[in-house]
Amino acid sequence: MSEYQYYEFVAIDRPISEQQQAELRNLSSRARITATSFTNEYHWGDFRGDRRRMMERYFDAFLYLANWGTRELMIRLPANVLDIASARRYCIGGPGDAAHAWAADGNVIVSFRSDEEPEDGWEDGTGALASAAQVRPGLASGDTRFLYLGWLLSVQSDDVADDEIEPPVSPGLADLDGPLQEVAAFLRVDENLLAVAALDSPDLAGAQQADVELATWIGQLTAAEKDTLLLRAAQGEAMRVQADLLRGFRAENPAEGLGPVAGRRSAGELRRSAAAFRDQWQRALAEKQAKEQARKAREAADAYNRHLDKLSQREDAAWELAGDLIGTRKPGEYDKAVTLLVDLRALSQREGRADAFAERFRVLREQHPRKPSLLERFEKARLTP
Repeated sequence: MSEYQYYEFVAIDRPISEQQQAELRNLSSRARITATSFTNEYHWGDFRGDRRRMMERYFDAFLYLANWGTRELMIRLPANVLDIASARRYCIGGPGDAAHAWAADGNVIVSFRSDEEPEDGWEDGTGALASAAQVRPGLASGDTRFLYLGWLLSVQSDDVADDEIEPPVSPGLADLDGPLQEVAAFLRVDENLLAVAALDSPDLAGAQQADVELATWIGQLTAAEKDTLLLRAAQGEAMRVQADLLRGFRAENPAEGLGPVAGRRSAGELRRSAAAFRDQWQRALAEKQAKEQARKAREAADAYNRHLDKLSQREDAAWELAGDLIGTRKPGEYDKAVTLLVDLRALSQREGRADAFAERFRVLREQHPRKPSLLERFEKARLTP
């Protein structure tokens, strides 16, 4: 298997200047560099740049994929949108661990890492970041589901001790949106672990009502406050404006079921519950497969019985046809004759006439003693006593 490494960085909040692009070019002569992205593939060698440093200085999202099973995802947000203390409640590891968060230059960077042996070949990383990076607006507005996925990744990777209590459980874990589903799939978050975690997760049933209340709350802002917000959005702070609005609204209108609830389960409990859930699911799947196989067997038996019903109406003609096929001395016709004889035997057994079939077959067989290919077929089909 040849080596494959894929690196992709994107700048979302502001473009990369020409000077910064020149700095990035010094890190790689082969990379595709634009005002909003840095992309490179390696089939030998390695990248000279420090991806952590690049995230601190230039970019808002990063994705890495290697064909030996390593996958990484980093998201950067301004510190006044995502505070480091909140991030570290979920991302408790250090550099190189499954989930890590750190602050630098007024920003907070969240890093997730997954190391698993690939099952079949490897995937191309092209385009994967475009969807994953869409988690940023939700994270900026207080949706902690992305961070909770990092906690589950740490539990799955055994970076967390069994007695460690989970952080606040995010609402909506059972109803991940598209970008969060892409993140969970890319990082290979255990589906059973996620399903167990979702059992304590409030649903998002109140979201529609919250939208109505949000519209009412915004309508009560003064004209000066709205003008300030619009100006900030026009100056490139749209995401921060969104985050500030949602935080202000939630502070004044706390809605039950829309915020995280206190965690109560330990990492060990989650692991054990996930294992039990997996076993239960596998048993249910095995039962379903067994029922499906039994159904198909019944259908096949019914179809074969209908076939034998038709054969019973032309039994003598079928014996004559078998003899004619054997008389051609062609191997392909021998196979057809054997198939027909097997059906005739099944018909005789079903009707309690097995002895009659055995006698008639004995006569037929004795008519062709010098056809070893035919006799071999009889033996293989267990027609010969």
